[in-house]
Amino acid sequence: MYLITLIILAKYYFRILLRKTALVRFPENKAAFNSAFFQLLHEYTHNFTDVLLKKSINMKDDSHNLSENVAIVADYLLIKSIDESSIPSYFDWVKNGHSEDLDEAKF
Repeated sequence: MYLITLIILAKYYFRILLRKTALVRFPENKAAFNSAFFQLLHEYTHNFTDVLLKKSINMKDDSHNLSENVAIVADYLLIKSIDESSIPSYFDWVKNGHSEDLDEAKF
């Protein structure tokens, strides 16, 4: 139910405010849905957070890392405000297969 709520929210919210497109691999099974959703959310979030940074985002001056971190935190806050039970899945997506533990208290 929570993913349906997020999709509906994202559909109407981003439809009004965004005019950009993001592409992700279509989920081939139910297990891949969360990953695809979090990736789309992350890419759309950049449209808001990158503007707030008021910088030209590039790799050379580390502004790209800052941009990624800001988008990740913004997504975390959005997901937490809508459905806290999705946080572990979101953290798994952020870790992207790495073994380090993400401590929500420090996040």
